[in-house]
Amino acid sequence: MVRSALLRLRLAQAVFLSLFVFSHSVSANESEARSLSLQKNDLRQKLIQIALDQNLSQAPRWHKLLHYKPDWQKGHESIVDDESFFISNLGKYRPELELVANVELFLSEQEADKDTACHFPARNRFLYEALTPRLSEQDKALLAEIGFDGKSSYCQEYLVWRHENPVEQAWLIFPTAFLNSPSSMFGHTLLRLDLKGKSTLLSKSITYAAHAEDDHHGAMYAIKGLFGGHPGYFSILYYHKKVKEYTRTNNRDIWEYQLNLNEDETDWIMAHLWELQEVRFDYYFSTQNCSYQLLAVLDVARPEQDLTAEFDYLAIPVDTIRALEKREWIEKKQFRPSENRLFYTYLEHLSQAEKDLVFDLQENKYESLAEQIKLLPRDRQRLVLEAAYKLITLRGKDAKNKKKRLGLPLLRARSKLGKSSDELQVTQPVAPEKGHLSQKLGLGFVNTSEQNKGVLDLKLTLHSLDDPVYGFDKGSQINFLQQKSVFDENDVKLESFDLLNIRSLTPSDKYLTHTAWQVSTGLERHLMPDDSRRLNKQVIAGFGHSWRFNQLDMYALFGGQLEGSNEFQDYLEFAPKVDVGLLLQNEVYTSELHASQYRFLNAKFSRMKLRWTGSWTWQQNQSMSVNAEREEILGKTHFSQFSLQYNHFF
Repeated sequence: MVRSALLRLRLAQAVFLSLFVFSHSVSANESEARSLSLQKNDLRQKLIQIALDQNLSQAPRWHKLLHYKPDWQKGHESIVDDESFFISNLGKYRPELELVANVELFLSEQEADKDTACHFPARNRFLYEALTPRLSEQDKALLAEIGFDGKSSYCQEYLVWRHENPVEQAWLIFPTAFLNSPSSMFGHTLLRLDLKGKSTLLSKSITYAAHAEDDHHGAMYAIKGLFGGHPGYFSILYYHKKVKEYTRTNNRDIWEYQLNLNEDETDWIMAHLWELQEVRFDYYFSTQNCSYQLLAVLDVARPEQDLTAEFDYLAIPVDTIRALEKREWIEKKQFRPSENRLFYTYLEHLSQAEKDLVFDLQENKYESLAEQIKLLPRDRQRLVLEAAYKLITLRGKDAKNKKKRLGLPLLRARSKLGKSSDELQVTQPVAPEKGHLSQKLGLGFVNTSEQNKGVLDLKLTLHSLDDPVYGFDKGSQINFLQQKSVFDENDVKLESFDLLNIRSLTPSDKYLTHTAWQVSTGLERHLMPDDSRRLNKQVIAGFGHSWRFNQLDMYALFGGQLEGSNEFQDYLEFAPKVDVGLLLQNEVYTSELHASQYRFLNAKFSRMKLRWTGSWTWQQNQSMSVNAEREEILGKTHFSQFSLQYNHFF
């Protein structure tokens, strides 16, 4: 009985002692947790204060990472139009609030915040490197415990992506202009990232482009692109897909410019590209376009240079290449010819009899011509078969069927001939950045039957048929926002204003047929039946063909002209139209003789225009041009003028 009571007493003592020890242990743990929480809160406040003391929100790299631009009303505004890109509700306009919000995000231990922070490795690195130099080792250890280490080590998805994309070199890629696409008529730029141990064609290409809401890529697509009507996104594809698209599908040459980025600069770019995935921008055709946005990405590597600053109002792709070259970003360049250029290179190496065989092979099966081909030396057989196969792939709508029916026998015959001892050398054209600069100022005089006047010709961009052809394709013209005015001491009159003026006069031959075409819209002063000259609105379009005879091109276009004037009964008048001309272009001299005639259907009068233009180039960015013109309302009145002007490209 006594023993049982003693046992119960000892058990009670043990339980009491255990409870006493446990309560003190819990109290100590809670105290330690509270202390750690206070330390972390103190560290948060310390880091925010360091950021404010350093005025870190005005650092060039912070502005580049958030794509801020100066705004005269708001101070700053980011060109990113995706709310998910900002942590602060006012982050699009307030760099300092966005910076504080990001500091708090990276110091948060909430899982949802960690998931959000995973989207921004470049910001993580920037803040860590800017803030931690003034911290003690104890504070740095506490940051590591929180998970803020500048390496986004908590973000396994990003670390795996970087491991799978070990970039060795970066290249800026410039596919030349493609006039049939509104989004590429000035050319296009993209980034190519070469991966260690991988071939060039397996490199990653980074491109920024407009994403239309529908499949229409005509006039409405271009108009919406001018005013930010399309969302723009970055995308990543294998480079071989882009090469096929440009050199085969669109027949565009490609220029490749190696950038002299070091490993650290490349890391900044890769981290920022991760941040831009699925982020929406408003796409602007002439300003915030592919070239501008790629410069904005490169700006993150060397933020002090501010590559985009000179392109806030107009970003022409070839001008961005010039900017990189001027700032010594470019180490070397390479040329990748289009399939079209390759085919004509083959023809340059063939005799006339061999050219005839090439032409016959795209209409007849190989077996029917095999005996003639086998009479040639093996190297000549290779050239003929390769040229014929390229011609089949380049021709018309039935190219796919022809490749199967006629092309496969050619490939089989070619494979039996083995590898060629000599590689075909493609004549490299002049690099596009070596051509004249994009803007033009022309000054001169014009003589009419009335009097002499001065001429002011101002063009925002890019190239006319009578401009220096060095560095440009012959027969191609694309002008955007060009005005021509005449003036004297009493008056200034606008003679013409082109919103957009495109002419594509690529010549056709017996091998390949190309559609020549023109389209323009704007204002032009025209002769009217009452002998007055009115500044009328107009839209012109025409289609046809061009043919080359030695260096002389002859073209014929058929289409129409829609003209708006108060002199017309219903304001708008349409006239079927024919344009014919002769064009001669070389690096020194250009001459064009052009005639057009059209009859307005309701107004019942015909207008004919005859124009000769000649220009002489003596330096890359300087030329002299002369223009003689006669406009006539058939059977009623006419107007003639002669002008001479000096042109400076800048």
